[in-house]
Parts: sequence; structure tokens; C-alpha cells
Amino acid sequence: RYTAKISGIAAEEFPTIPTLAKEWSCNIKKESLIGALKKVSISPANDETRPVLAGIYFQFNEKLATIAATDSYRLSEIKVPLDEEVSDNKFIVPSRTMNEVLRLLSGTESESISISGSENQIAFKIGDTTVISRLIEGAFPNYSQIIPVSSGLKIKVDHKELASALKMAALFAKDTANNIKFITDKENNKLIIKTAESQIGNSISNINAEISGEHLEIAFNVRYIIDVLGVTSGDSIEIELNDDSSAGLIRSIKDEGFIYIVMPLKVDN
Repeated sequence: RYTAKISGIAAEEFPTIPTLAKEWSCNIKKESLIGALKKVSISPANDETRPVLAGIYFQFNEKLATIAATDSYRLSEIKVPLDEEVSDNKFIVPSRTMNEVLRLLSGTESESISISGSENQIAFKIGDTTVISRLIEGAFPNYSQIIPVSSGLKIKVDHKELASALKMAALFAKDTANNIKFITDKENNKLIIKTAESQIGNSISNINAEISGEHLEIAFNVRYIIDVLGVTSGDSIEIELNDDSSAGLIRSIKDEGFIYIVMPLKVDN
């Protein structure tokens, strides 16, 4: 009782599937790549006005892969050990491509993923599926200069307690551009998380903390901190700071090789 007609297009008009000249290749464990991509995928820029910031940076050196992303306000970097030594290489892949790769990784039974590339293309072979993408042209920012080499203040807090406090603070920070303030109370071993007064009110949380260093008040975008807590594991989080205008470093001891750098906000007292 039903009839349908589907119009088609000549097969010859389908775009040619590119043939990749394998100038470079390596293998990486599936679980290692999944864990790395989940952590760095929170940091690329959403807009493509600066293409290099809308991608994920890969650097290979001997038996180590460094994967990073930044939107200039925050940075995620993770170092992934490799089973085999590879020739040096670095490139930037569009974050949209890597989101698709991550989706495919979660559904494959393959234990190892093959990555191969040429001057302007990259291919990820995931089981029976191959994803080929153009690379982003340009130089990734030299972010090593913003990674703190030392810190004057170290804070260790419970992961779940910090996440709960930040989620509440986020509700009150919506009207103030997501601004929150961290205040250290070394005498009482507390980290105070405070929001400014807004139309809906304000919040103050006091959470237990191990604090080493001087008193500091520093402001952050609460969404940036919540994002990293969502991709880190372990019972505790370490926060390293120097002053209210320098980048802060956040990491979990359990997530070896991963660091998260976030720039503070400049706000009126």
C-alpha cells in the first residue's frame, strides 16, 4: 500500500577517497589514546578564527607522544608512553576529527590504533575503519613557557568535595561571567570558594585542604575548573599556584603524565 522513490546521484560524483602517502607512522594503545583524548578535548577553542587553537596538537619523540590543546585561557597536556620508538613528528588535527576518532575508538575491539601521515594529511586506522583528515596549517603556541616550573603555594583537596563546592558556586556565578574566588585559610586547613554578590545571591564554601605556602586570593572561571574535574580520576586533586596573576596548575596523582593549566581572572576586590 506504500510506494517510495529515492533519487540518487551518480557514483562518479562521489568525492575521491584520498590515497595517503605514508611518510610517517606509529602505533598507540587504544586505551591510552582514549584516556588522552578525553582529557585534552576540553581545551580546544570552539571558534575557528584561530585554526591552530581549534585543533589538538600531537608531538612524537622517540617512545613518547605528547598530546595538548589550548584556547589561550587554559591548556591540557598529557604524555603517553609508546611501546616502540618512532621518528620525530608534530602536527595539529582538527578537534572535530578527533571527536569522531574518539567515538570510533569506544566501539572497536582493536587493542592498538595505527596512525600514519603525510605532509598535510593524517590517517587513523581503527579496526576496519580508517579516518583521513587534513591537518591544520600553522605553528602551535609554544606553551612550555607558561607551565610553572615551581610553585609557592600547594593545595591538596578531596576530588568529590571540590567538585560539589564548585557546582554550587557555578549556580551563583552565572550572572558574574562564571567568576569565583579561591581563598586559602592555612590556619584552619580550609580552601574557601566564594562567589560575588549577584541578583540571585552568593555562596561561600569551606572545604578541607592541605595547604603549603602563603595566603592567596585568586579568581578563576568556575567552568574551567569543573571541566577538568570531570576528566580526572583519583580521590584527591593538587592545585599549584604562585600569585593572583600567574597561571595555576591542576593535576591528579592518579592521572600520570597529565597536567592542566588555567589562567586566573582579573577582578575587582
